Amino acid sequence: MTNQKNLPSVRATPQTKEELIALMRPVSELSGPQEEAQNAALISTELDFLAYKLNRWGWEDKDRAAFRERATQDWVQRLRGYKVGEVKRAIGDYLDWRADMVAKGKKVNPDFPTESDIATRVQKRRKEAFQRLPKPIPQPEPASEITPEDKAHRAKVAAEVMAKYHSD
Repeated sequence: MTNQKNLPSVRATPQTKEELIALMRPVSELSGPQEEAQNAALISTELDFLAYKLNRWGWEDKDRAAFRERATQDWVQRLRGYKVGEVKRAIGDYLDWRADMVAKGKKVNPDFPTESDIATRVQKRRKEAFQRLPKPIPQPEPASEITPEDKAHRAKVAAEVMAKYHSD
């Protein structure tokens, strides 16, 4: 079971850079070894789903089990620091991009993403999240106290200006 008290809420929309950074901390910093292993297993499942969906490598072929295991290890090693939700969204982004390229008649090369492609899409989404943060409202500088010398100087200048108008 996930230790919910350590995980930041993903439902709350971050309002500051610090809140957003807290949501992006690696899974290993947010939870224990059991939760980290569970996240890695879910990432492995996402790779299986993606490979099956794109019919890559004869994924279901029993003779390719060692290859499948190695590919899965590479994916999990590269992506285990990200939450599985981020990985799923990045895979979705890739599939949308791929469908768009195919619809435009363009060849997608390679036709299957690497773990680095997915990590890059996660980083892109994170960057966009930072850009969507509300911009801080600049605070005006507090008005300084008027010293007795300032008051006297202002009164003198005002008297001089008024004297010019009354003398005309």
